[in-house]
Amino acid sequence: MPSRRVRFNQLMNQVPESNQGGKRFSKPGDAHIYRNKEGFVNLMSAPRGESFPVTGIKGDRPEENGRRFLKQWQELFTDSSDDLDFNKSKKIGFQGRDYIRYQQTFQGIEILRANVVVVIGRDGGVEYVGSGLMRELEWFESDPEALHATVRVDRAKQIVRQWMKRNHPEAKFYPRLYPASDLCSPSL
Repeated sequence: MPSRRVRFNQLMNQVPESNQGGKRFSKPGDAHIYRNKEGFVNLMSAPRGESFPVTGIKGDRPEENGRRFLKQWQELFTDSSDDLDFNKSKKIGFQGRDYIRYQQTFQGIEILRANVVVVIGRDGGVEYVGSGLMRELEWFESDPEALHATVRVDRAKQIVRQWMKRNHPEAKFYPRLYPASDLCSPSL
C-alpha cells in the first residue's frame, strides 16, 4: 500500500488542465490542504473555479460523486478498510453546488460524530472536503466489543436528563429555539 504522501501526489497529478488558462493547480499553494500530525487530510480545497476529479462517474449524481471520491482516496482521510463506508446524511444545493454531509460507518454501524462534508461543483468534481472522521480504525478491528451498540443518542440524552433531575433538581432544560439548519446557510 503506498504511503499517504504518495497517494496525495497521485491525486494531485490527476488534476486536469483548467478551463481558465490551462494552468494546473498541483503546484504548492494553489490548492489548500491541511493535515494533522499523522498526515491525514483534515481539509482540502481546490482553487476557485476548479475541482479535484472523480473517476468512474458519469452524469449528474453528486451524492455518488462525493462518496466515490471518499472511497477512492480514503487513505488520505482515515485508515483504509473494506468495512469502512460513508452514508449521505444531508444534502443542500446552494449557488450551483451540492453540499453533502456523509456519516462514517464501520461494518454498517454509524461512528458517533464522525462526519465529512464534501462540496461538489458544477462540473461534478470535488471542490472541498472538510473531514471530522475517525482516523485510526484499529480499535474497531481488534476489539470485538467495539461494534456492539449499547445505547442510542436520544436514549443517552434521556438518561442524562433523568440523572440531572434526580441529582440536580435546580437544573433547567430549555428547548432549542432554532433548528441548527436555520442558524446559517448552507448548514450541514
